[in-house]
Amino acid sequence: MAALGGLPFGKAPVKALAVVALAATVAGGGWAYRHERDHRRGDVARLEGELKTMRRDLRGAHRDNALLAARLRSVTRGVRKARLARTTLASRVRASVFTVTASLDEGSGFVAWVKGRSSYVITANHVVILSVHHGDRGVRVHRGTKIWLGRVVETDSDNDLALIRVPRRIGPPLWQRPVYVPPLVGDELLLVGSPYGYEGSVTSGVVGRVARNEIQTDAAAYPGISGGPAVDAEGQVVGVLVSGEAENLNFAVPIGRACAKLRRCKSPGRNARGR
Repeated sequence: MAALGGLPFGKAPVKALAVVALAATVAGGGWAYRHERDHRRGDVARLEGELKTMRRDLRGAHRDNALLAARLRSVTRGVRKARLARTTLASRVRASVFTVTASLDEGSGFVAWVKGRSSYVITANHVVILSVHHGDRGVRVHRGTKIWLGRVVETDSDNDLALIRVPRRIGPPLWQRPVYVPPLVGDELLLVGSPYGYEGSVTSGVVGRVARNEIQTDAAAYPGISGGPAVDAEGQVVGVLVSGEAENLNFAVPIGRACAKLRRCKSPGRNARGR
């Protein structure tokens, strides 16, 4: 038997101390285990909460993406329809627009109305006036290889408009009913004519200003397109192109001004839509 501090130290106390130490170790390990377990459970609960939030956000994002995709498809269809409508409109208007060649000048013109077997073509007065002043009222109205002979039957120098009668039906009329619907600022316009001899050319722009005697637009216009129609998005002729100050600053005479001398109209310049 060994001695500790001068006192005998037996086997029983050593075993008791070992048991106590083991119990303390086990108790401490159990506490540590429970603490770690609770900590892990808290982490798991927190992560599950974050995962639920992420799933909820993801579902919301999917819904938002679906809505955006649907809106994009709708806008795309609208753009396609608008392009198709514009293409169809341009094709229809081009069928009524011709090159007008007088003895001393050339421009554009369009079939405004038909009566009997004759087509009445409106053009700009400055396209034909020099020839008319020289006593030559004959003009050629043509497109491609087809040529029709016409005659200037009326001029209006105040509004820069002229009327040609062609004794044939050469195209569908664009202004059969003498109604003028003034465009609104911001409305889209198509200009059709033969700039530099390029027949059937189409340009587009918007209305910048509307006055009694003129319509301003930023649609491109070049020499040779004078006398061509300015048509709105609904296919209605609203003016006749007569002048330009720059590439995107051009002017048309309101079609209602044709009622001054070129045509009898019951209500010249009447606002058909209450505009």
